[in-house]
Amino acid sequence: MNTTIRKFLPAAIGALALTAVGGVAFAAVQYGDEADEVAAARAATVSMAEAVASAERGAGGKALEASIEIDRTGAYYEVTVATDVDIKEVTVSATDGRVQQIAVDRD
Repeated sequence: MNTTIRKFLPAAIGALALTAVGGVAFAAVQYGDEADEVAAARAATVSMAEAVASAERGAGGKALEASIEIDRTGAYYEVTVATDVDIKEVTVSATDGRVQQIAVDRD
């Protein structure tokens, strides 16, 4: 192996490892605890596609984004839906697919 490569390989590997660890730490801060999302997905009996369809029907628009959440009451989907007049945040049960709440997005 070339001596230049031998000199810089450990430093390059170290820098790569720090970048990977930093990226994971950033993801945890930026996007929350993935363990909660995994638990919510496992608890769900309704797929995200089904929840999106339910939210679109309920709000009368097209979904822009969707995520699964979990709290003390159980798993649910949060779906952002664009209508002709505004953006709505729709909460859909992950156990039965029913729309639980529709609210105008104030952000």
